[in-house]
Amino acid sequence: MLLAVRWRPLPGLVAVGLLLLAPAALLWAAAVAESLGFGRPLDRLGLDALPLGPRRLIFLALTLGLPAAAALASALGVLGAELRTADYELTARLTLPRPPLSPGQLCGLLVLVAGLGLALAMGGHLVADCMLGHDC
Repeated sequence: MLLAVRWRPLPGLVAVGLLLLAPAALLWAAAVAESLGFGRPLDRLGLDALPLGPRRLIFLALTLGLPAAAALASALGVLGAELRTADYELTARLTLPRPPLSPGQLCGLLVLVAGLGLALAMGGHLVADCMLGHDC
């Protein structure tokens, strides 16, 4: 065996994932509220005064980067992994939490699913805008 790398879950990263997911979830909730006609909560962000480049960067960081980072942080907080190399062979193992799940593990799995869901939803939205709406 040439190399063996092992990751043990760090439960504190679940809290980091939750903090990273909160702004993106609030932004998506505000967008849904605005699309349903419950006022204009996105106008209160004050991003209209910025040039287009920084505004897009902030928007992408809030809607795509933060959910992906939250999913990664919660995955590192809940899941374990092991990577081994041998003669021309690479072996990877993923360790899931064992039942019964603690509240921290359950919260971490929920943050993982929500972060992946929001990141994939935003990625799909961006692809649809670029392919169908020509607004990249």
